[in-house]
Amino acid sequence: MGFVQEAAGLYRLRVPFENLTTSVFLLLTQEGPVLYDCATTAWDVENVVLPALSQLQILPEQLRAIVLSHAHDDHSGGLTALLQHAPQIQVVACAAKAYETAVYIPADGEVLFGCMQALYLPGHTADCLGLYDLRTDTLLTADALQLRGIGRYGCSAAEPDAYVQTIEKIRRLAPGSILTSHAYVPCGEKVEGAEEVACYLNTCRGALQEVEDFVRQYQGEADIRAIVADFCAQHPQWPSLSKATVKSLLQQMQTMY
Repeated sequence: MGFVQEAAGLYRLRVPFENLTTSVFLLLTQEGPVLYDCATTAWDVENVVLPALSQLQILPEQLRAIVLSHAHDDHSGGLTALLQHAPQIQVVACAAKAYETAVYIPADGEVLFGCMQALYLPGHTADCLGLYDLRTDTLLTADALQLRGIGRYGCSAAEPDAYVQTIEKIRRLAPGSILTSHAYVPCGEKVEGAEEVACYLNTCRGALQEVEDFVRQYQGEADIRAIVADFCAQHPQWPSLSKATVKSLLQQMQTMY
């Protein structure tokens, strides 16, 4: 396993995660190497991430910063181990209280390290932070875009309204390519070109709409697990469905009606 170049100065490392993979990205900037996420465990950092950096002749003490996409363990779980090897790095994230270290919280749209823009992309969680590489017109979205989801985690939008707003925000940005952290169904982990990007965003929006239409018939019911089971039974071509998504949609519908 090693970093694979996705664009000029931008690399992806696929780290095993359960029966899937999660991605750690490396951006080579004039201020030094920057990581976007750090995998799940100390083992990942010590046996996958650091050896992959070594293959590129990058030492831990040369790392400039790490940007955390959000506080889920498969993206930030390796932070403590990384800091033990690279205590000098700046930690950048949206949710300072989620981490036991000093965190720099950028403004939405702020340019970091001279070449990348921090973008708030809430919806999957409230603290999703994307990176837009201004050099290559590439947007790193981590889990901010879900399509139909992935594996047992399914489509997970804890804040559905914010998720829709994030889709439209990315549509207005119109990046040349999008890189996600997992291979989401059905469009995978990378799309390039205006048509593919538009299709990806439309599929994301359509997937959430399909879930919303399904959940609407269960208004007033509290058995979220049963709703998820019904959805999975009627949508065998999908991965699972997040209980948090169903709960949020039901709450949203109760507020509306």
